[in-house]
Amino acid sequence: MKYILEIKKIIKKTPPPGFRNIKTAIAIFIALVFYSSINREGVSFALIAILICMQDSVEKSITEGRNRTIGTIIGAIFGSVFVHIFTDVYGATIFGYYFWIAVGVVVLIHICNMLNIKGSIVIGCVVYLMIILGADYDSVTYAINRTIDTVFGIVLAVLINRYLFKPKAEVITEESVEEPKEETQENKERVKNKDEKPNDI
Repeated sequence: MKYILEIKKIIKKTPPPGFRNIKTAIAIFIALVFYSSINREGVSFALIAILICMQDSVEKSITEGRNRTIGTIIGAIFGSVFVHIFTDVYGATIFGYYFWIAVGVVVLIHICNMLNIKGSIVIGCVVYLMIILGADYDSVTYAINRTIDTVFGIVLAVLINRYLFKPKAEVITEESVEEPKEETQENKERVKNKDEKPNDI
């Protein structure tokens, strides 16, 4: 009985899941149901994009979404080109192939840094590696499909974050924007009343 009371106390003290947590779960559920209903592969790409792009504000989600979309496209192009170039050249030597995969990661990260899109590095490398290691048929088709999957996850995360339970950070931002407006209007009225007073000479 004592342990049950202790467990109840712990449960009462435990905070409920946040809205971001719930929205992430809802987005994942929708993605899983959608992919299952159309019998499409690549849901893992959509789920990764959802987990990355579900932020504490819509603005952050859009920013992350843009970065992830750019990274996905770069990683897909890079992975597709890599498969075509190095599979035939180093296909006979597995360790040589692995070496050039690692070199490709270095080049991809360097390109993202040069283009000042550091937010695209992680998803770009993920897509690049998954295309190289997973494309056992036409790499171009595989790259296009995985790009579509990732973009689907990004768009779903942004839409869920925008229209389902407004993020707390955004509500705070709107309130902080409204307050200066009221103060400004009040200051204007004070200045106007001061100007209307007659000068004592």
